[in-house]
Amino acid sequence: MNSETQPSKSLGVRIALVAVAVAMLGGMTFTFLPYLQGGGLSQTKGTPAFKVNDQTVTEEDIKAFQGRSAIFANTEGMIGDDLKRVMVSFLIQEAALKDDAAKVKVANSEVQKIIDDYRKANSLQDRQKWRDYVTTNLQTTEPKLREDLRNNLRIQKRIDEVKASATVTDPEAKLFYDAFKDQFKSEPKVVARQIVVKDQAKAADLLKQAKAGADFAALARANSTENAKNDGAVGASGTSTEPTEVAKLAFTEAVSTAVFGMTAPGLTDVIKDGNNYYIVKVEKVVPAAAKTFEEAKNDVKEKAKAFKEAQVVEAWQESVVKNAKVQVIDSKWKVEDPDVAVVDGQGIKYSNVLNSLYSNQQISQFIQPGNAQAESFVNQFFKPQAVESLINQYVAVEIARNLKEPYIGSRQQVEAEMVSYQGRAETVTEADIAAFYKQNQTQFAVAGSAGLKEATFKDKAKALAFRDSFIKGGKDFTKDAGKAGGTVNETGTITDTSSNVSPILIQSIFKSGRLTAAGEGSLTDVLEVDKKFVVAYVSDLVKPSVKTLAEVHDQIRDQVLQQKVTQKGQAFIAAERKKLKVENKLETVLKAQQTEVDAANPKTLEDSQKGTENAGAGTGTGTESTGAGTESTGTNDTKKTDK
Repeated sequence: MNSETQPSKSLGVRIALVAVAVAMLGGMTFTFLPYLQGGGLSQTKGTPAFKVNDQTVTEEDIKAFQGRSAIFANTEGMIGDDLKRVMVSFLIQEAALKDDAAKVKVANSEVQKIIDDYRKANSLQDRQKWRDYVTTNLQTTEPKLREDLRNNLRIQKRIDEVKASATVTDPEAKLFYDAFKDQFKSEPKVVARQIVVKDQAKAADLLKQAKAGADFAALARANSTENAKNDGAVGASGTSTEPTEVAKLAFTEAVSTAVFGMTAPGLTDVIKDGNNYYIVKVEKVVPAAAKTFEEAKNDVKEKAKAFKEAQVVEAWQESVVKNAKVQVIDSKWKVEDPDVAVVDGQGIKYSNVLNSLYSNQQISQFIQPGNAQAESFVNQFFKPQAVESLINQYVAVEIARNLKEPYIGSRQQVEAEMVSYQGRAETVTEADIAAFYKQNQTQFAVAGSAGLKEATFKDKAKALAFRDSFIKGGKDFTKDAGKAGGTVNETGTITDTSSNVSPILIQSIFKSGRLTAAGEGSLTDVLEVDKKFVVAYVSDLVKPSVKTLAEVHDQIRDQVLQQKVTQKGQAFIAAERKKLKVENKLETVLKAQQTEVDAANPKTLEDSQKGTENAGAGTGTGTESTGAGTESTGTNDTKKTDK
């Protein structure tokens, strides 16, 4: 639906519109976007912290930013310093982009439409109710809200202008096609007939007849509740009795899975889907086939254009920030942004590492205040990984430049395209697929489920008597159990992994094979649970199972192929990287940062030194083992120079 018919439920999303677009390219994600829900940079009076071109960032802006993300509660130590750098970097970026887009025109009606849509979608048409909402929920004022929306619409329009310059050449499209050829295939199809009936026993009998050689078309004509006049021909129109080539959408989901899991003509088993039972005779299998470049050219260029747009927007964004004039007004907000790595003379800024690191939701949760191990893990494990990831992105771009090959996209996309292109010749055999399936059975497990009611008795004899009575002629489990002196708990739907049900019951229902038919369901044996005696009534039982190889064949093929492609592509990049001068400066940057943090917090430094001395006295290896740990992360300058 478009916004004309379905107004946005989240004004914050619209306010943060530009930041989202920029975030996708610059490494920042939604972690920091809540800041914008309270407005962007202040254009009113405040205490100046620093200026970016003509944009002033105030103390009030910074406090607003800090107050809208829980991770900024961390203000101590290295993590606190990291987050300060992240915050300053983000605010500089935002201010620079706003300044660049300042001349873009935005009509009052465009801003008003966003507000009107939001008020309508959230039942805020009442004027006073809206004013209260802006003040309390968005924590801003109406004039500032309008100005923030206007600024963000300006940036979005500026981004659209930049994107308009993105054009994909034929050589770029051809390489893109070769890298992602698997995405440009015709759909797999089949030629088939099917029989649809309401009765399971009847379906089983019809399958038996078909397997014995009975004419399937005649069986469909005489018995199917669907397409009987067409002799069950799938895809036939009018009175035609000849099936046509059809894709997956011609069948229900369960039937489609079974049919397209077949690699050769034949009969399916009886397939239950909803209230119907299906039997399908596949007469011909038409596998998916790769389209030629010419056949897929329009689709290729459309998909490649998204990569090219990302490339030009990334370049524009970085240029705007790099050329911005930053004037620090309050020295406490002056932060250094050293190169954390250099790839053939091109520096990677520390802020890029921190932005990508702390925008990761898992890491932002890991560093919540109180986690004493957080700083050590961040510095020794997460930062080295983030640096190496960025280095490989820069390396991929340099490789493409040196080889004069037309890769496109943001640095991250260029790396992905290069991996896929270099691994494009990899293939997967049926033996590969079978081996993967055998080794990863748990990956294809299907949970069991059932409806459950439990009757609990204090006396075993009463439980046994009730069970026997219900098997012989019971109708209403709850009423009958109550009359027999039991307490009934209508548990509802459970699975074979439900934690709110006794393991004894789970075992009896899903694994024992000892259920006895009763009424419209079945009963367990009398089970002793917590010194009481339980009879469980089970309905709609679906036992745990493992999907067949046929059902997951294509899924496994894609998974194994991707593994092979990735290994081949990454090996290529690693080999080419050795030809470049790559310097990892993380260890040096961390040492300098630690010195700054210690100097700013002398008491922390004193406590840290005491802790080191105590550790050394207790183990004899305190300081030395820390150094070894740091070295093991692979961040030593000399050791990480590739040449």
